Amino acid sequence: MKFLQSALLAALFAGAAFSVPIGMIAPKTPCAAMQDKAISASEIALPTKGAVITSATLNRAVPGPDDQPWAGVPEYCDLTGSISPIDPQAPPIMFRVSVPTMWNEGAWHVGGGGTNGVVPATSLNRAQSSAPTTPTLLSQGYAVYGSDSGHQSGGFGGAGRGPAPGGATGAPGAPPMSAGRGAPNPAANNWIVNQESWMNFSYEQLKKTHDVAMQILTTMYSTKAKTSYFAGTSQGGREGLEVVTRYPADYDGVYSTVPLAYFSSLLIDPTVKGVTQLAPGTWLPPAKASAIHDEILRLCDALDGAADGVINNYSACQKLVDPTITKNPFAKLRCSGGADTGNDCLSDGQLATLGSFYAPVKFGYTVANGRKDWPGWGVGMEGRGWLTSNTQPDASNPAGFNGGIGAAVQRGRLGFSQDFNLLTLDFAKFQKQIQDLAVQLDVSEDWSAFLKKGGKLIMVTAASDYISNPRAQMRLYERVVAHSGQSAVDKSVRYYVMPNVGHGLTGTSAKGDEFPASWDAASALISWVEKGTAPPDAITLSRVDRTSHSVTGTRIMCRYPNYPKYKGAGETFSAGSYACTAP
Repeated sequence: MKFLQSALLAALFAGAAFSVPIGMIAPKTPCAAMQDKAISASEIALPTKGAVITSATLNRAVPGPDDQPWAGVPEYCDLTGSISPIDPQAPPIMFRVSVPTMWNEGAWHVGGGGTNGVVPATSLNRAQSSAPTTPTLLSQGYAVYGSDSGHQSGGFGGAGRGPAPGGATGAPGAPPMSAGRGAPNPAANNWIVNQESWMNFSYEQLKKTHDVAMQILTTMYSTKAKTSYFAGTSQGGREGLEVVTRYPADYDGVYSTVPLAYFSSLLIDPTVKGVTQLAPGTWLPPAKASAIHDEILRLCDALDGAADGVINNYSACQKLVDPTITKNPFAKLRCSGGADTGNDCLSDGQLATLGSFYAPVKFGYTVANGRKDWPGWGVGMEGRGWLTSNTQPDASNPAGFNGGIGAAVQRGRLGFSQDFNLLTLDFAKFQKQIQDLAVQLDVSEDWSAFLKKGGKLIMVTAASDYISNPRAQMRLYERVVAHSGQSAVDKSVRYYVMPNVGHGLTGTSAKGDEFPASWDAASALISWVEKGTAPPDAITLSRVDRTSHSVTGTRIMCRYPNYPKYKGAGETFSAGSYACTAP
């Protein structure tokens, strides 16, 4: 079930009126007959009151232009429905299953974004980082399904924000989770305090949605899916790792990008940043970001062998800026006399704040997975979408830090009232609630069941991501290796780090050049699962012109912990000019 060639695409777009293509099957139950069909609670492994299909729409095939066959849409059945909760106060799980009439007997479960609340656009989904010339998963013959995770509100405190058609849930300039996003909206976040809807969001909706989708496909085609995949970015990336650990028997392959590793700490991190800057002189305003970025570039740009405005050696750079590893890492940024004298330097208080951004946060106790701290952040794009706040945190006027994803969860799950002042958070006082939150949200470091069954996982981290902490993702991988052993992990996992890009796995160099960032991850995963061909240690990333669709540059992405080192000659945006090198 590799990439479909033009002839096969044409056959799919022709729909059921033509003969069934090789490797495809036709439905036994037509699309329209699926309307109002019920799925009993007994067909769903976790407790529900069953599910029902509320709409079944047959969409006609729409071929793409002759020079753009990938842009076509095959004839497909679009099914939407709901899974009823046990608790009548909990919202239903709203889901969608899109399946081409000629089905290849494979399925992709796609994750959400933010705090979900939006049903994914399954018919448009491509794996994250796919080139614009890549057919959608649906157009490749796969059934594609997903859900809103069990609540109907937007991803960030009520604002609608779901995964884009390509699977991306963020962009390099998107505000970080540490920034406030407006006033609290209690009604939009009632689902957080309901235990059933909360556990659905945490991970249970994944199993419920999977079981319903598999039953729908069995009803339509009288056979189960032969291969089952998961793809997700950001929150969806965390969900991909959740299915690896909690439901390993259900999936053959998983593609997880920029996952929200140790999500409980990610949610609390904005509060930590706010409390750190309450004292006079400690606030680090956005106007300082350019000076900080320039200093980090000075420290780290040439560590990969080329002074080209690209920080490829992320590991060495992280060590240089972490004050627990390198003493006074930003000494050259100190304003004369230690007072704030302008935006091109930092006061002593601001230097302390900056150091805290890159240093681990210690809880004073152990949370899930035996963790006692939260890693400092990555480096490389401090000038864009960084961790600063627009105004100084003020405990007597906390509105700027009481909005957004982290604040809503802290109020709802740590036992706070909706008007609780987060800037008075006491880690010790709320130890039990924080530990419970970590148990509910943090991906387990025990992946042994998935590894033992021979499941395959491709995971990608953006090294300069200020929405999902890249060092937390690296820590998670390292602890999985410590638990299961490098040999077992290598048989089933390929973990890559894409240097100097943000949450959307895109970015530009300090000189303004767009990074090559596209690759065919879906085909790589399919080939590994179905043919046993493991992805290489170095992945070639392409920059594709959006008009001509021609490749205008390449670079490499390496397996962690290796990084792309310049060979000393050749174009800097040419994959052949670099070699994956140990830090």
